Amino acid sequence: MHIVKQRTIVVLYPELAGYTLACLQSLITEHNVVVHVFRLAVNKDAPFEFNAVQGLHFYNESDYTAAQLLTTVSALQPQLIYCAGWNNSKYLHVVRYLQNIPAVLCFDNKWIGSLKQRLGSLYARVRITPYFTHVFVAGEQQKKLALHMGFAPAQVQLGVYAANVPHFDELYKKYVSYKLTKTTPRRFVYSGRYVAYKGIETLWQAFIKLCDENPAMNWELWCVGTGTIASASPSHHAANIHPRIKHFGFVQPAVMEQIIKDTDVFVLPSIIEPWGVVAHEFAAAGFTMVLSNAVGAKELFLTTANGFECEANNLESLKNALLKCTQLSTAELSAMSLQSNVLGNSYTPSHWANKVVAMMGRNK
Repeated sequence: MHIVKQRTIVVLYPELAGYTLACLQSLITEHNVVVHVFRLAVNKDAPFEFNAVQGLHFYNESDYTAAQLLTTVSALQPQLIYCAGWNNSKYLHVVRYLQNIPAVLCFDNKWIGSLKQRLGSLYARVRITPYFTHVFVAGEQQKKLALHMGFAPAQVQLGVYAANVPHFDELYKKYVSYKLTKTTPRRFVYSGRYVAYKGIETLWQAFIKLCDENPAMNWELWCVGTGTIASASPSHHAANIHPRIKHFGFVQPAVMEQIIKDTDVFVLPSIIEPWGVVAHEFAAAGFTMVLSNAVGAKELFLTTANGFECEANNLESLKNALLKCTQLSTAELSAMSLQSNVLGNSYTPSHWANKVVAMMGRNK
């Protein structure tokens, strides 16, 4: 029996989420890797709880100066440094001084071609890019930025984000028959932060208008999340008192199962959304999709066979996409659900872990 030598990866990652943990678990269990994560404090708008995992070690970045972080990481003797983002000076300090260790830069920023981005790319060619052996990005739009930053095509990997696909695929299989036979009402679901750039207020307004124009329609809108939008906001107030809109606040991933069971169409109407892992999650869970054209993840998880695209920040466009969903038969919703599940299963934490391990062998 061949025994794979245990390897070590240091992850410099400001904010972890459940899907990140699923990817790290694949690294640990499938590749005999020990992972050390240096992270920031938990985001109050997304306070995910993480269970202990053997082989996974967490550290608070705020406990270290840049010099102390460098010393600590060096002592761990990692075979790879996985650095999420380029704005953390401590993280960059570590990468710049440990030149004998392969390092991968990760980001989801799209190339938009602005003057600020062009100048930033020139800066990156000198101060960031030379210190990394690879760059791991979300999709094709992010790859364009990486190339402008001076990375060679061979250094660029796509797929920096992967949802916890096994979990959501299991929920699809568990409830697919139930959704074929359940009675109305059907339900839209939004899951994300309550912030302006997510388009949440436009969603509320579009749904309320849809209800007003179609009084016989038997659909609801369920919203999961919390954020900075004040309850005094006129549209927020209207949403709170509308009988067909229900707010759940932030829920831990384990609580999402009942919501996934009882909803049918996932809506992400973002005005700005470089990627959107949540779209991958709901695709794997077998949801008909409504995504704005600003959502980067539509590149992989939205086709005409599994949902509808709407124009970002356009109430009428969003309302019309929602209306199309309400006109679908149960059989049509089921067919779209299957297509979403297939797309969601096309990229998993195992695929992600394979790509990370492949980047361990090249020195700077």
